[in-house]
Amino acid sequence: MTLLAAEVFLAVPLHKLFVSFDCWQNWGAAICGPLFASKVSIYTLVPCFVLLAMLLSPERKALTQDAALRPLPLGLNLAGLVVFLLPVLWLEDGTGTRFLWPSLIAWGAGMALAGLGACLMLAPSARWHVLLRQRGGVLALCLAAGLAAPFIAQNAQGLWRIQVLSDATFHCVVWLMQALGYEVTVNFPERSIGTEAFRAIIAPLCSGIEGIGLITFFVTLYLVLFRRELRFPAALWLYPLGIAASWLLNVVRIAVLIAIGLGGNPELAVNGFHSHAGWLMFTLLALAIVLLARSTGFFLAAPAQQRRPALPFLADPMVAQILPFALFMASALLASTFATMPALVYPLRALVMAGGLALFLPYLRQITWRLDPLALSLGLAVGLVWTVTAPQAAGGDLVLAQALAELSMPLLAVWIAARMLGTVVLVPVIEELFFRNYLLQRLAGKETWRIALALLVTSGLFAALHDRWALAFVAGLVYGGLRLRSGRIGDAILAHMASNAWIAAAAILANDWSLI
Repeated sequence: MTLLAAEVFLAVPLHKLFVSFDCWQNWGAAICGPLFASKVSIYTLVPCFVLLAMLLSPERKALTQDAALRPLPLGLNLAGLVVFLLPVLWLEDGTGTRFLWPSLIAWGAGMALAGLGACLMLAPSARWHVLLRQRGGVLALCLAAGLAAPFIAQNAQGLWRIQVLSDATFHCVVWLMQALGYEVTVNFPERSIGTEAFRAIIAPLCSGIEGIGLITFFVTLYLVLFRRELRFPAALWLYPLGIAASWLLNVVRIAVLIAIGLGGNPELAVNGFHSHAGWLMFTLLALAIVLLARSTGFFLAAPAQQRRPALPFLADPMVAQILPFALFMASALLASTFATMPALVYPLRALVMAGGLALFLPYLRQITWRLDPLALSLGLAVGLVWTVTAPQAAGGDLVLAQALAELSMPLLAVWIAARMLGTVVLVPVIEELFFRNYLLQRLAGKETWRIALALLVTSGLFAALHDRWALAFVAGLVYGGLRLRSGRIGDAILAHMASNAWIAAAAILANDWSLI
């Protein structure tokens, strides 16, 4: 599933990167509306599959006990990815509907092949047959709910025109923008806010009713599937909690959209952030509601000692080492895909990283944390070498500095705080858990040659994430050596934190964010 998720997150950006093709101008709303809704289903399927994994925990373990990258299923999966990417070869603006059917067939067949290969890597067909026979109804319900949600929202536009909610949204956005220090002009009759350079009209469809409908739909699905574990009528409080949170997040989304537009990125604000942020917020909110309901005694029927973990798979140490890194990489991919200046949206990435680690606080508490002098010294040495050998800021870094200078003081303070938190705390923990606690342990055996090879491989992969790969490779050797020396991942994390703290301090003193 991790492979399939990575392919999904890569396939759509690759189309955007290599294809200059405006779907709406070439194929029209009748085709592109459903296509956009299908793409959005990725977001809505995530919480539905989480519910499914929780509900079918015993069946899931039996199904996936022999999961592996088998040659034939892997071949099917990769063939599906290739077929899905075929339209890159022929799509371009101005072709009209000439390549409509070949593209739709390639996308449909590609997703089917890739999905089939991923499923067969999880388990052979005989086990899938058993699962479908036993719990096929629940599986179909979750799948249908996730796929249908965007289409329901798209075809319920008549419900969006609730004047009271629209007015409340507009006034709250105005208040928030003014509280953040933006000097904007407001036209109440036409519901617009902004400046001469960029103005946003907060139409009735921006009132938040769409998100409210979706979260109501999801809460209902959760209450139906887990009715035996929930305490009624207490569980019904999830409705007002979810609705209020959805509406508040919509206000924040619109304010961020306007801030992006006022910051000189109107294209990103309208065609990037606006198109995807709402659906991503729905996904995160849906998962947060499940976590709240499963971890709070107020909503649960069983006594505390009889309750199952809120999300059982989060108790797996391997998941704790991999999932935060997967979220970290996904946030980087989404930022580079939808943001013209990815570094500017770093606070959103920091929020994703912090949320990913917060899921595994019990695991993090089990790590042995101690102030090892050698780890601290080597980490500071790596940071010193990194800053001393840093190249001069390039054009992109100067553009970022200019964009930061144009932010209001509250937003600039938020950006700097998020950058420091991410650089010094979040990234070291996430990267060390994955590279030095998961990969290094997986690859290293008892033989010296295997340990050395594992250290080289993990350091090389770590270096591939950095522009200055040679120095990053050396840093990977240092952190990996510390992990192997003591057997404690805490030493590697401490060294990494020390390195990044030195670099972050240098960046602040020099006002040069290219150092990080």
